[in-house]
Amino acid sequence: MGETAPIAKRAGPFFKGILDTSGIGSQARTRLERDLLLESERLFPASSFYRRVRPHSAEKLAAVRGYMWSYSAIMNKKHPKSFAFVDALAGPGVLDLREGLQKGQKVLEEDVLPGELALGSPLLALSNHPNYPELRLVEASLQPFKALSARVEAYYPGRTTVERGNCNLLLPWIAADLATRMDHALVLLDPEGLEVEFKAIREIRRALPKAEILVLYPSFMAVARCIVHRPSFSKLTRFFGDDINEGAPSWMDICELAHEGMLGSADERLLDEEPGVGADAPVHEALRAHYTKRLAQTGCTHIEVSPVVRSRAGRPLYHLILASTNATAARIGGDIFSSAHAARRG
Repeated sequence: MGETAPIAKRAGPFFKGILDTSGIGSQARTRLERDLLLESERLFPASSFYRRVRPHSAEKLAAVRGYMWSYSAIMNKKHPKSFAFVDALAGPGVLDLREGLQKGQKVLEEDVLPGELALGSPLLALSNHPNYPELRLVEASLQPFKALSARVEAYYPGRTTVERGNCNLLLPWIAADLATRMDHALVLLDPEGLEVEFKAIREIRRALPKAEILVLYPSFMAVARCIVHRPSFSKLTRFFGDDINEGAPSWMDICELAHEGMLGSADERLLDEEPGVGADAPVHEALRAHYTKRLAQTGCTHIEVSPVVRSRAGRPLYHLILASTNATAARIGGDIFSSAHAARRG
């Protein structure tokens, strides 16, 4: 990208002169700022810690980027300076998308030199134009927390701070705090497994009834594995929100019906999207429907589910779910999910 000496100096706010203080924003400005961030991380990294992720994460990042920008563009017109972005499992801010290590090669994650880098959701949100008036970033693990804190301080001093702690404990407090100043928020829940308990989602929606939830549902990445692992049963119960019975069967009831052959055949679309699942398709379809029903019970009247995200080998992993109270938001989310999926397959 040419001369990078000004980047190395880091005098004052890193993007002084680029930061969109007017709130008008543009996609071009957003791309420019993100290019500068990545260039700086390649040449003068604010932290040496990166999260190693697989190529399938590119599809998720494309969907998150797309919806993050669309949401801010609409909110900036309708509710300027009165909306927020909340990232409950924020990570270190920069991801390493390399193909992986050679067979037998062993290194510590913090010792890996960056290959192909990508911005994680916190820096995507901070570099987004129109700007999010308020951002709340949460990370529980020490190394990602320290790395993200260093990057936020280097690139966006004063914009926000990173909060360290369990998202299930912090999210209700954050939502209640935001509710004193605004009605609207986009909440990103991007777990690696079953970390997010459903009670946290209930508390968010109770405090912020207009909040939109963008959540990774780890169907084959975690749920499928845990339903046959008895020590994980209590975690599944909290994940699905079955610790509070709201008139729906529990995940255990659903699995029992599947075992007894009482769920019927799977939706043909499921078999098309998730080939190879075979006889287990009905239970996975029913469990995913159970989760979306729980979301609907919080007042989310419009819910969109992405096509299944797959590994490079074709193994089904997870879905993204957008839960909203707005039909237009759901339509936009569905379009973005489809576009991100098609782009990766193409």
